Amino acid sequence: MDLDFDSKRKQDRIPVEQVRIVQVKVMLNVEEVLVLDGARENSRLSRAEAMRALAFNRKIERAPVVPEVNLNLARELGRALGNLATVATVMRAGKFVELEDVKYQLTELQKTLRGAK
Repeated sequence: MDLDFDSKRKQDRIPVEQVRIVQVKVMLNVEEVLVLDGARENSRLSRAEAMRALAFNRKIERAPVVPEVNLNLARELGRALGNLATVATVMRAGKFVELEDVKYQLTELQKTLRGAK
């Protein structure tokens, strides 16, 4: 088989051994589709990629679990960081800042980070 593959655009060139030139159509029954979908669950693979992995005994990696964002915590954290940024701006301007104000803002940030607020 002659695999003369040459793209006109350099970034489109891929190694010859990775070029897929044969298309295989597969008909699956409902049970087989359920097995395939179960194998690719939480992997972010398409059915074609999962089928290829299963056919060649490759491990299907699970996608990392990303925790849901706690919106209230994110808001509180944003508010606390905004307050600290304001204190930093005042300090950079050479204005007097009460040390107690800075301590208070840092304590609030710590509470927010711990989820205590």
